Amino acid sequence: MKWRRQTKYTLGGVAFGMLFPLSAWAIDIFQQHLFFSLDTVLQIHQQNALHYIIDSAPFILGLCFFVIGHPVNSLSRLNKTAMAEIMRFSEQLSAHSDIDSVQSKILRIISHTLEVERVGLWYYSESKDWLILSTMYLRSKGSLVKGATLKHSQYPDFFSDLDKDINIVSYDVRQDSRLRAFKTGYMNRYNISSMLTVPIRVSGVTTGVICLEHTGTNRHWRLPEQEFIKSVTLFFALMRESYQRMKSDILQKMIMNTMSDGLIIINSAGNIDSLNPAAVKMFAYPMEEGLGRHYSQLLPDLYSVPYIKDFLQGRSTENAGITDIEIDGVRQGGQHFPVIVSLNEMRIGPQLLYNCVIRDITELKIKETALQQAKKMEAVGQLTGGIAHDFNNLLAIINGNLRFLEQDFGVIDANTQELFNDARSAIQDGSELTRRLLAFSSKQQVQTQNNNVNQVLERFKYFISRTIGDNIQLKLDLPEQALFIMTNPSQLQNALLNLAINARDAMVSGGTIMLSATRYYHTNTVADLKPQLSLAPGSYVVISVSDNGIGIPAEQLPHVFEPFYTTKELGKGTGLGLSMLYNFTQQSMGACYIESTVDLGTRVEMVFPEYLEEKNTTPAADDKPITETGIATDKIQLILVVEDEPRVLKLTLRDLKYLGYATIAADNAAMARQIIESGKEVDLLLTDIQMPGEWDGHRLADWVRTNYPQIKIILASGYSKEPSQHAEEGRGFPLLRKPYSLKVMAEMIRAEQTG
Repeated sequence: MKWRRQTKYTLGGVAFGMLFPLSAWAIDIFQQHLFFSLDTVLQIHQQNALHYIIDSAPFILGLCFFVIGHPVNSLSRLNKTAMAEIMRFSEQLSAHSDIDSVQSKILRIISHTLEVERVGLWYYSESKDWLILSTMYLRSKGSLVKGATLKHSQYPDFFSDLDKDINIVSYDVRQDSRLRAFKTGYMNRYNISSMLTVPIRVSGVTTGVICLEHTGTNRHWRLPEQEFIKSVTLFFALMRESYQRMKSDILQKMIMNTMSDGLIIINSAGNIDSLNPAAVKMFAYPMEEGLGRHYSQLLPDLYSVPYIKDFLQGRSTENAGITDIEIDGVRQGGQHFPVIVSLNEMRIGPQLLYNCVIRDITELKIKETALQQAKKMEAVGQLTGGIAHDFNNLLAIINGNLRFLEQDFGVIDANTQELFNDARSAIQDGSELTRRLLAFSSKQQVQTQNNNVNQVLERFKYFISRTIGDNIQLKLDLPEQALFIMTNPSQLQNALLNLAINARDAMVSGGTIMLSATRYYHTNTVADLKPQLSLAPGSYVVISVSDNGIGIPAEQLPHVFEPFYTTKELGKGTGLGLSMLYNFTQQSMGACYIESTVDLGTRVEMVFPEYLEEKNTTPAADDKPITETGIATDKIQLILVVEDEPRVLKLTLRDLKYLGYATIAADNAAMARQIIESGKEVDLLLTDIQMPGEWDGHRLADWVRTNYPQIKIILASGYSKEPSQHAEEGRGFPLLRKPYSLKVMAEMIRAEQTG
């Protein structure tokens, strides 16, 4: 009869367990003995996740109650109601995935089955300094409590035994030395008389406890009861570990799926076991096609570097990992792109795997190239700016002396006048050259205005069609809606002319030049249509000039924007055209880009920020001519001229005398200050910007404006670093650009007189 009852209770649990998937190895383990080893737990843990444990729970509980069936029956503690509750719980447990709910129900069953008032499940904190109550079931109230804590250092004897995997079996808690720290507080508060505390062990370490707290009369904890609780602790350990593993797997997948870097897992054979979505996107292989491939198909350079190959084949033990190796990746279709790779090994059981983290640095390389180009342009710009400044001084001297010679000659014949005209034409050409050099060096104020791109290209086509050649066909491709950009119109015309001439020279036997404009929105991402452009996100206008000429070899393309680099024959190109184009687009807050294929042609794109506000694009004409002589008035009598170049100084003084002004000269800012401070009634300061000494023309002008506001100020220079919006900032001064004509200087002085 006794064995029949035991069998009935066992089969009650097993019957429900058989309703759910349970592998054969698990049945063998539990049939052999109730207490399974930690290795078995870990084996289960590695092979399957939480659902196997949940599915197997009824079988485990059935076996547990087989062991305690006899003592429980003999003590009349397991009645039919309790057994029905266990079976009902077993039926629910198999489909349950909430670990807190599972734990709470098991504690309730233990409490009612063993008739214990308080059954608690406690877990150590990560620091091991605290024992934290996960859940406690109160039998008399049928409720759960959580959140209590026990500090390790306050209960040393209690925690010492638990850490050693010793059950604390206490018949009388008041007499147990291990629990004396609890006597005055915890035990008395809840009328606890007896306690059974069983450690939960994982990998040989105590991670928590199940604590049964009996109230009322003292209680002897029988061995089957202790063994049953021990079995439950193993079940909790297995369930918690599997739950943590499941959480870890979810977290790992979440991290892998949200990583911007590519991640591939390589096995010891060199094949790819897994790859994250970023790697799928990076290499353009669908997930199913990427899996199983040899890593050399994606990262061939890894396979070609001996020490990396040895590392991946497990033959190298010198390095724990390889970090930040710059190599080429290969996308599906054979496209190479630069990447940085880091490698580390990991072991899962006997299996050796390699983590390979890959970062696409295509955009970084583009920005580095742009920065190097900008530095080159800056260095050359500093040189050309200085040359242009000195050259403008020389042109000013030549121009002024020519003017005085012409005046001294009086009436001259046609041949002599032609000589003067040729000389002035050469000066104008030289002035235009310095203007381009200054634009190239970014040291000239760029006067911008709103440009209707459609109109600019239409006018340019009309202009260039007469000179480009009969064998060249010009075509326009413009949008219906007009596009507007804010830039310097002269520089835009020069850029278009330079590109058109380059296109013509590339089509010796004739061909087609296409001028086009379109709107483009830059997103600053690798997926962008033009990721190679270093631009802020926003709306842009792309002006392109393309031809079907001989094209440019691929190895020359990275250098075409470099100063003095030319693809033309010796003597047919200066190498400044495209570099000036590059600087022009940079000054306009845009960019430029070139595409070319040998024998197919070349396409150059200039990208400018779109100007969305349509305005009048026709500059107002200056219709106020000024006579060059006799303009001195009572408002300006004495002009202080500050110039460090003696010949320019002498020329300026002579011009001002010719215009009827009294003058006083200084060759540096310090001397000019002394003159002003001496009490000279200076009416106007005409000072060069670039001068030796601590003060330049700007600082001198600021000082004069602050201390002598009645003195008018005009600046003169071969170039100016002042931005075009400087006047809006409240520090702007009229600027006289060298080489200037007598008429221009006279107009500027007159403007100060009437201002």
